[in-house]
Amino acid sequence: MNTICQIALLFGGSFLLFLTYKMYRRGWKAPTWICALLGVIAILGTQGWVQGFIKTHILTLGYEYGEQLNKFHETVGKIEDTVRKHQTRLDEHQTDIERQQGVATGLVYRLLQQQRSISKQQSTLNRQQEILSTAGKAVAQTATDISDQQRRLNSVETLVDNIYTRTRIDVMRGTDSNRVCYAVRGSNAVFGVFLLKDVPIANSIQGYFDNLPLKPGIIAFGNVATTVLVGKQSEWEGHEYSFSYVADPRRTNRISRIETRDGVAFADGAALPLPRE
Repeated sequence: MNTICQIALLFGGSFLLFLTYKMYRRGWKAPTWICALLGVIAILGTQGWVQGFIKTHILTLGYEYGEQLNKFHETVGKIEDTVRKHQTRLDEHQTDIERQQGVATGLVYRLLQQQRSISKQQSTLNRQQEILSTAGKAVAQTATDISDQQRRLNSVETLVDNIYTRTRIDVMRGTDSNRVCYAVRGSNAVFGVFLLKDVPIANSIQGYFDNLPLKPGIIAFGNVATTVLVGKQSEWEGHEYSFSYVADPRRTNRISRIETRDGVAFADGAALPLPRE
């Protein structure tokens, strides 16, 4: 080491020791030790034996470490070359894989297009099938409606035929004691009791005298019809009575005889429940 460097180190070390003294006086303990250490190292660096130690040991050790570091770098370089070669091969394999994936993707895309085309055709077929099914249901419903209407017409025709065939008109004279009798109702009215040939369906009977309607109405007890006649019995015996009604085929039990006893009407021996005035 030349003289100028030694003087610079000596001056620098002395300055650091002086600075250490000042910082210590001010209480700055943390940086004091660092400055003192640097000052001592700078002063020792001016000594020949310290310089020889550094050259003999530290520089030699640094050179050896440098050689080892160069060898390490060479080894690392070889490893990097090997890795680059493997990486190149991997890149080539990756390129092949991507190329094959591209081909596979194209196949998949075409398959998807074919699948969508098939799905569209299937949807069209399904819609046509639904249309045909709806049309078939409509036709079936129309046929059912026609059948129901035909049944209703048949039922109406049957009902009309039944009503027509079961319609009865019974005509009798007021003096026919076998079919007409009179029960007392009050001082100026009697019950007219009439024996019909069949049992009428409820509310189907209508009565007339000399083609005039009987009022206020007719009450039926089986095949016996009763109504209130205002006036004396003798006033009603000279009229002709007619009754139109629809016979009830379900009721076959008929009353065969009517009569009056002491002003009370009887049917087959049982008194009729006629209200009194």
